[in-house]
Amino acid sequence: MVPLPSLPDSFSFTHRGIFAFLVFVIGILYLFSVLVLSIVGASGPQVFNESYTDLKTWHVDNNVTDVDDDGVLPEVLSWTKTFALGDLRSEEQLIYLKLQLRRLTPDMKDQEVTIISTVNVYGVDTADDSEHQVTTNDKTFQTVTWTGTNVNSEPFSLWAVPSIDYEKYSVQINLVPGDNQYRDYILSDNSILVEPDMVYVHTDFTQWSMGWKITFQILTILAMFSPLTMFDGLFAGFFVQMRNLPWRQWSDMQVWIACLLVGLFFFNDPFFPFEVFSDSQDTTVGLISCYIILLGGFLSMVLCFFLCTSEDISSEGMSQYLERKGAAYYVPKTILCGALWILLTCFYAIARLSNSGSPKYDQLDDNGTYYALEIVLGIFMGIWAAWFLVHMVKSLGRICSASLPYAFLFLITAFSATLMIVGILTGALYPLPDSSFRFLFFYGNFNLYVWVLAFAYAPEKSEDDGSTRELQDNNGLYDQLNPNDNHGMI
Repeated sequence: MVPLPSLPDSFSFTHRGIFAFLVFVIGILYLFSVLVLSIVGASGPQVFNESYTDLKTWHVDNNVTDVDDDGVLPEVLSWTKTFALGDLRSEEQLIYLKLQLRRLTPDMKDQEVTIISTVNVYGVDTADDSEHQVTTNDKTFQTVTWTGTNVNSEPFSLWAVPSIDYEKYSVQINLVPGDNQYRDYILSDNSILVEPDMVYVHTDFTQWSMGWKITFQILTILAMFSPLTMFDGLFAGFFVQMRNLPWRQWSDMQVWIACLLVGLFFFNDPFFPFEVFSDSQDTTVGLISCYIILLGGFLSMVLCFFLCTSEDISSEGMSQYLERKGAAYYVPKTILCGALWILLTCFYAIARLSNSGSPKYDQLDDNGTYYALEIVLGIFMGIWAAWFLVHMVKSLGRICSASLPYAFLFLITAFSATLMIVGILTGALYPLPDSSFRFLFFYGNFNLYVWVLAFAYAPEKSEDDGSTRELQDNNGLYDQLNPNDNHGMI
């Protein structure tokens, strides 16, 4: 067996002289925080609010004047309806408008028809009641389906806007049959029964999530720059403790943590209040786009960090961890995670900003673009997961004989990596959350994880001159696997 080297006193879990007790306390606080976040998230406000309206009868338009070659008035069916969306607030973030058609014979089997929809939308300035064009003649071929014995069709989308810039909107909808197939939804007088539905983000959730995002941002800033110096600087910010250590003496892990802290700040969406309260849709869309790019970058950076960390843990004798890594070590991981960054950014941007249908992750239209991105993203995530699991399985043999800090960090890394995979594949990290629990549980856990790493890898202050002690040899490792410094065997 290869002997494992001892770790330096610079690791916060060991250099305080009370590492076992400290790890126990941090572990309890970590689990308690996860529990609290779960409970608070589960009791949080509903994300989406749906404004249902009563079933309406849309009468056929009486504007057909043309005749065919035989002088016969053709059967041209068209239904037009104009209605207002009012009392809207910026905190409701978006509008998603959908319709359901009602058929006459509920005992029929699954049915599918084509409807041509044309939508004209105008924003109404309440100051002078002037109308501003939002979209004009937005024509779409809609596939309307009925399942089983349901009298109402599956909802189909007509229009969506990523932000609310007006208190009122005027929406004109025109529907025309797209084929001569099954028409059981048309009444004897050529009218149809329609049930409109407007979906928007609940104001309570917007305010609740904004409060949590600001809280996470403040705590992240404290984790970086806290000036508290009591207990030998134990609660000082990471960069405050690193300031007296020359850059070239930073370990790879400390460089990683510095990057993760900066990325975490942007992961917590510092632009969110400006996205909500901006008076310009262009500004809102620009800020959302910027956040999506930063979100994808942070998730990809964490995935790359997990790969590097798992490989370091599994390396025999931790020899790779003791050395500065070259391009051959980082390039393959960077290529894979860079591709994931591009895929995540494209998928989130299209779904959130260029989507005329439901913005909910689990209701995204199953079109070719989404399907192709999901397939490619699934392939790359599969490659990442296989790579990560190989290293983690190789590391399992060390857990039984590892010290408490090492085991604790190993477990929360494995747990956080699992959350990352689940969050990406299930849409929990999608820019528009679909539940308060998933939002707070996933976002809270990644914040806790990075904060714990920042605390663990901050350097020790020398008792002699108060400056940060120069790290030596294998600085920045996980913890003292052999706390007796006897180069024992694992």
